[in-house]
Order: sequence, then structure tokens, then C-alpha cells
Amino acid sequence: AVVDEIIGEKGKAVHGVRLKNTQTGVTWNYGVEGVFVAIGHEPTTKIFQGQIEMNEVGYLKIQHPSTRTSVEGGSMPATTRS
Repeated sequence: AVVDEIIGEKGKAVHGVRLKNTQTGVTWNYGVEGVFVAIGHEPTTKIFQGQIEMNEVGYLKIQHPSTRTSVEGGSMPATTRS
């Protein structure tokens, strides 16, 4: 899914995003208190190579919808997970 729209009042706080399934085109709203946009970055996960399961581009694999990793007791921040 991708963010299709940021929802809020101009000049005030964000209160949600409209998400869009890129395969089906279906959209839905999801309540949030803020949005962080990251463009063109690479995951900084090299330190974990060979220790935690990663996807083909280097993001740490997690057990959705949680942040659990392939290591018992391990969880990762949003910026390093797929």
C-alpha cells in the first residue's frame, strides 16, 4: 500500500492518511497523529547481515502486523523493516 492522501486541516495537525492498495486500487483511511516521509534512502541494516532475516533489498523481515523479527525477542523500528 501507498499513502494516497494525508488527512487533516490545513495549518493544523494530521489525523489520518488514505492508503491505497497498489494492486487493486482499493483505498481506506487509517488514523495517525503524524506522518514521516522518507524518500530515496537505503536501509542501514548491514550490521545485522547474517544475524536477522532480510528481504532482497536489505530491509529486516518482520512478522506483520508486529515488529517481531526472526530473532527471538527482537523487534525493529519502522525505518529498517519491510
